[in-house]
Amino acid sequence: MEKDKNIDNFSINRQEIREELPEKTPSRSILLRILILGVVLIVLIVLSIGIVKLVPAALSSFASVNFSFSSLFSPKEKITVSSDKSRINSEESFTVSFKHIGATIDGYYNLSTTCQNNFKLEYQTGNNHQSVDCNNKLRLEASSTSFTLIGVNNSGSAVTAPVSVDFISKLDGKIVVSGETSVVINTAVSIPPNNNGSNNNNTSPKATSSSNANPNYSNPPTAGGTADLVVRITAIGVRDRNTGVFTPTTDVNTNDRVTVQFQVDNIGSAPSGPWTLRAILPAVSPSDQTKYLYNQSSIPPGIALAGEVYFDYVQTGQNRLVQINIDPTDQLKELRKDNNMASITINATNSGVTSNGVDLSVSILDTGIIDRSSGQYIQTSSINNGDRAGVRFQVTNNGSASSGTWVFRISLPNSNNNYYSNNNFDTDSTQPSLAGGESRIYTVGLDGLNNQSNNNIRITVDPNNNINETEENNNTASVNIYTN
Repeated sequence: MEKDKNIDNFSINRQEIREELPEKTPSRSILLRILILGVVLIVLIVLSIGIVKLVPAALSSFASVNFSFSSLFSPKEKITVSSDKSRINSEESFTVSFKHIGATIDGYYNLSTTCQNNFKLEYQTGNNHQSVDCNNKLRLEASSTSFTLIGVNNSGSAVTAPVSVDFISKLDGKIVVSGETSVVINTAVSIPPNNNGSNNNNTSPKATSSSNANPNYSNPPTAGGTADLVVRITAIGVRDRNTGVFTPTTDVNTNDRVTVQFQVDNIGSAPSGPWTLRAILPAVSPSDQTKYLYNQSSIPPGIALAGEVYFDYVQTGQNRLVQINIDPTDQLKELRKDNNMASITINATNSGVTSNGVDLSVSILDTGIIDRSSGQYIQTSSINNGDRAGVRFQVTNNGSASSGTWVFRISLPNSNNNYYSNNNFDTDSTQPSLAGGESRIYTVGLDGLNNQSNNNIRITVDPNNNINETEENNNTASVNIYTN
């Protein structure tokens, strides 16, 4: 029995396959004839449905956001910070020391603390004092691994003062590693005068003194210590989809797989407890632009976690923001909050808005096969007779205006010019509008290609010219698929 493997009359969502059956002798029973006819009809129906079809899982972006994490580890490079006092009175001095282990690049050290009302730290060198706060990070002397600070607290209650030492790369000015300690600083209180208008104890008047009574903490430390998660972006670039090779860069193509590598350290003195990660990404697909990972495992003190997130197809333009936040809902009880977020920008070129109006274009990305059971697309150049061949392509609106609804057509010119049009197979009959600069990835599966020959596949967007475009010569792309 020989089957015609050409594709016929897809414009009405049907295929007619002619089959020649050997003539049956009159002695055959009518029941046998009916049984054979029924089997043939079932085969025809299955084939007519399966010749060319869209892969349902591929109607949206080909790959969405993907996260991966390493196992917990003790960082090879770390900064340990310690103080000679755990609690002081306002205007009292204390000494901070730090040790940097595992440094591999040239850099320098910055000293900082968090912003708190009516509170400040002063860096003391001899008789000179310099203010240290969140808006005025102080660069430390290169040879100094210890220094003296004075805490001034006029807030009305005791505060926990974080003291952070950051190692900054001379190459790009970014934080490489941080260390932190903290000191509780009692509030300063006024001394009331006695009844005769003089101060107590007949001593010279002073504006303030320190209270050693049990204070009301504005940011009390947790029993057994306090966690402090810090995140930093360690690298950003593109990862080759075929080889997996990562290339660091901030200048990407809008069709690249953008990969962000980051590290989360607990530089505090207590476990972090469960935490949440939020990634803001300049992805083309709106559903990929903000992603959450909830209830991540607690990170012990002094331990780190390396992570990576990638996404396919970035919005075109300059200074596109990538941001990682490890406490977006402000649920963690931490020593400080200003180190929970890390950001970097990238530049995406070579696609997106290139003209005013609407301009749809199509490009073939690759070919492969589609697993009939799972529907998974596998990129390969080796396609055998009987395989379901696959073509993955991208449609982009290079214009500045939204396209409105549109259709595409897949034709096989070397198969009697038969064609398949997506508005005949899709329930919605049309594709949703593409915004200016937006791209969308599709995968189609094809059965019944000609064996041991080149099968030319042609994909056309807006085949009937229903959309007024600024450029009409980029609506078609084609590829040859050879079946073994």
